[in-house]
Amino acid sequence: MKRALKWLAALTGAAAILTVGLAVHSWYFRPLGISIFFERAFIQFMLEDPEAVSSLGIFEQLGYKGFAGMLTDVSPAHEQKLAKMARDDLETLRKYDRASLSPANQLSYDILDWFLQDLVEGQRWLFYDYPVNQLFGVQSSTPDFMVQIHPIADRRDVHNYTARLAAFGRKFDQLLEGLRLREAKGIVPPQFVVERVLAEMRAFIAVPARENILYTNLRTKLGRLTTVPAAERSKLLADAQSAIEQSVYPAYRRLIDYFERLQPQVTADYGVWKLPDGDRYYDHLIRSHTTTELDAERVHNIGLAEVARIERELDGILKSQGLPAGTVGERIARLNADSRLQYPNDDAGRAACIADYQHYINEIVRGLGADFAAAPRLDIKVERVPQFKEKTAPGAYADTGSLDGSRPGVFYVNLRDMRDIHKYQMRTLAYHEAVPGHQLQGVIAQRLAGVPTFRKILPGYWSCAPAPRHNSAPRSISASFTTSYWAAAPCRSVSWRNRSMRGSRIGPGSTDQLRSANWCRRCGARSLSRSITRASCSECRKIPTCQRNVLGWTRRHENNNRRDRRGSGVELDESAGRPRRESLRRR
Repeated sequence: MKRALKWLAALTGAAAILTVGLAVHSWYFRPLGISIFFERAFIQFMLEDPEAVSSLGIFEQLGYKGFAGMLTDVSPAHEQKLAKMARDDLETLRKYDRASLSPANQLSYDILDWFLQDLVEGQRWLFYDYPVNQLFGVQSSTPDFMVQIHPIADRRDVHNYTARLAAFGRKFDQLLEGLRLREAKGIVPPQFVVERVLAEMRAFIAVPARENILYTNLRTKLGRLTTVPAAERSKLLADAQSAIEQSVYPAYRRLIDYFERLQPQVTADYGVWKLPDGDRYYDHLIRSHTTTELDAERVHNIGLAEVARIERELDGILKSQGLPAGTVGERIARLNADSRLQYPNDDAGRAACIADYQHYINEIVRGLGADFAAAPRLDIKVERVPQFKEKTAPGAYADTGSLDGSRPGVFYVNLRDMRDIHKYQMRTLAYHEAVPGHQLQGVIAQRLAGVPTFRKILPGYWSCAPAPRHNSAPRSISASFTTSYWAAAPCRSVSWRNRSMRGSRIGPGSTDQLRSANWCRRCGARSLSRSITRASCSECRKIPTCQRNVLGWTRRHENNNRRDRRGSGVELDESAGRPRRESLRRR
């Protein structure tokens, strides 16, 4: 009996040593299996971005909150570290024999290889971005993160909230270091950006700490915690007030001082042509956004052709509505001035607008069952953009919610001036941002089964914050996510020769390929055709699960999609999931 116990103990110890050895090897060296490498790459990124950890809710659902009192490092040294991680991971990835992988892992390999290669190519322009901007800059995204993302469910969450308030000073010092580095390289934002962020930051610290949203947010949420006595709440709120006064406000004053000094030096030029090596940088952005080798002039001409096509359609619609005279722009202006298409510019009008948006989203969510074999469960709320950032925020944006589903998705609407909201445009915006747009896309990606974790997140979050001129864009995690490893490439959405343009990514992993590329869950093979409605997988002759799920949807919209491609002069290369350069031609 003793001998058996000794052998059992020895075997248990050997197994433990072997497990630890494999874990160490997988963490510090090339893992034996590529699936382990996929997860390691994702986890290592997550450990570098505490704000993304909170946004996704991955570790919190396991009860671990070790990152919940920290803010993400935005220093140049950290950005360089993330860039090196991308290079190292690309090198490690390519040490695996792709041909020996399963079809499913080959697909994941290709997606990650394309993405990492794109990041590495963009590292030449690593600091070609404006981390402080009027839409999703650090100065607004950080307090927004505190209000919208940081959980307040118990005492520990409150202490972590205060710890993060105290960390504002360090984060903003890191930010200032990066701004000075960019300034030395000639990368400074245009005049209108500086003016707007200065106005925003001055207004943010103009109120007493007890009236700041960082304090009132905690006070409201703390009031809901019945387990915290009133006396303790007062102490916790006093600690938060002290952190705002001693860390948050001084950090903003330092940032304001920097931009006040910079302001006389900036110009009204906002195209990237003004930046050092700006033309080559823009060429890189085109490749990164479109996966094509089109030059800027061709892309711009496609845009002009699209505008002309849309104006022709609008002309017919406006005439049918009794608006035949004037340019399209003039007639739309008259339409927008119609009081019947607006809400009252007061709180009652705002409440009615939110209720209507919620109705439109709920309505289309209820109808998803007709288009999906198993419609995803969606919990989407409509909320007002936080008032402290309304003046510079876009018209709307979406937050997909946490990966574990504990935090619902939110569709944020800017209600600063109700005269900017027109009833006839609301469904389009709701469908774009929520369902069947960004939020449905994000939820479907998050709930994919049998794929590496990075594929559940990467498609929706791989672009950095939108350009200052773009008025509607997703913000699915937090703006700090855009400075992270997975988005280490420079800001992609910029203007060329003072022409605003925002690219639309059609690269690997994008749900834009939904109608033209599917992967069989039975055998992992990729099924490709001009229409995905063909009856079976080319490998196992079974209808892929994902194909059944979207069959009704794509049949309904296939003709419209094909017509849209003809109108733009772009045909999709269905075998590669991207536009074919040689098929670009005038119709």
